[in-house]
Amino acid sequence: MSQTSEDVKEQTLMPDSEGQEKTRLFAVALFDVLGFENLVRSQGVLEIRRRYRTLIDQAVAVPDGRFLNLIDGAMVVGYMENTHAYFSDTILLWQPLDRLLAQPFVSRCADMVAAALQMEMPLRGAIALGPAELDKDANVYLGEPLIEAARLESQQEWIGAAFGAFFNVATLDGRDVYA
Repeated sequence: MSQTSEDVKEQTLMPDSEGQEKTRLFAVALFDVLGFENLVRSQGVLEIRRRYRTLIDQAVAVPDGRFLNLIDGAMVVGYMENTHAYFSDTILLWQPLDRLLAQPFVSRCADMVAAALQMEMPLRGAIALGPAELDKDANVYLGEPLIEAARLESQQEWIGAAFGAFFNVATLDGRDVYA
């Protein structure tokens, strides 16, 4: 079953056992374009925008969002919505945290790093998990995984992506991470 952006938005705040709203768990990838200032000066803003669009089209917005995944020995066909934003030298990808989407999401991030390298636009980033409020339509991007990803990204001295601390745990905020 596929989800629309409205489905994702409605599920962002979820009631806990006492009926209080809790933020939804997300996988978030934050990437910094290395050498951005020089790129803008040498290529111009319009060229950077064209490159961003090409990068998103090639690596992130896969045709119709379908994927195949092997889970517990069973082949699973699924759908992953294209959820991204970019601003200045930052590219942000996110996906509601779901066991079926973890591997395709990480693969999509790796594909983006590789495609950016081919475009001579190296990326450095981090992928983090946690509760967040992510609403592209309202331009709202708040939450712990954004903070962790930004901190990890800035500490790296190489291209590619680091994984946040919650990749090593089975539960987060009292909820099963990979359910």
